[in-house]
Amino acid sequence: MPGFCEQERLLERRLLAAREDERRRFARELHDDTLQALGALRVQLSSARRSDDVETLRAALDGAVNELGREIASLRMLISDLRPAALDELGLRAALEALFARADSRHDFTLDSFISVDERRGRLDDDVRTTIYRIVQEALTNVARHAGARRVEVTVVEHDGAITLSVRDDGRGFDPASPREGFGITGMRERVALTGGRLDIVSTPHGTEVTAVIPAVRERVIAPARDLMRF
Repeated sequence: MPGFCEQERLLERRLLAAREDERRRFARELHDDTLQALGALRVQLSSARRSDDVETLRAALDGAVNELGREIASLRMLISDLRPAALDELGLRAALEALFARADSRHDFTLDSFISVDERRGRLDDDVRTTIYRIVQEALTNVARHAGARRVEVTVVEHDGAITLSVRDDGRGFDPASPREGFGITGMRERVALTGGRLDIVSTPHGTEVTAVIPAVRERVIAPARDLMRF
């Protein structure tokens, strides 16, 4: 039976590994989307620069301006995904609603949500708020990338000192025991475990439901983990 210090170090290593997985995902998004788009834009402008035709140059500049606008918007969304300002400034509900709005604008599925959480000032532990947000965020990312769902339902409800969140979709499902790379399930489990909660995933060919039950106030047993969780 490992001692307390060994357990603490193990949890820290596992959470650090989960954070690295998240960082790899964001780096992949920057490489596959933003950098490739900027590279294509550079080629387009370089080609136009060799032309003496005014209309060709004007069309290239107009296209560049439009493309830069799209990439700026994409980077703003990515920055918000990394650490939403609303989570610190306005609270969990506002951050989740902003997340839902971005999901609606990016993806084809219909999203319905219900949030009922007591957010009186200082009541919810920061780690709890961050964990709830990240679990919902990762679950929606999985739905968008892998499920092919038409409808998604998200509920976040507080009852008897615990917060239960559920993300349910009607997509194609997967095997939670052997998820493909990019699902982020290890990170989800580690985050929830460090709050003293539990995470369950049920998936069939007709849909998937991710459910987490998290204490509204986290017991601070492992002191260093607090800073690790605020990614």
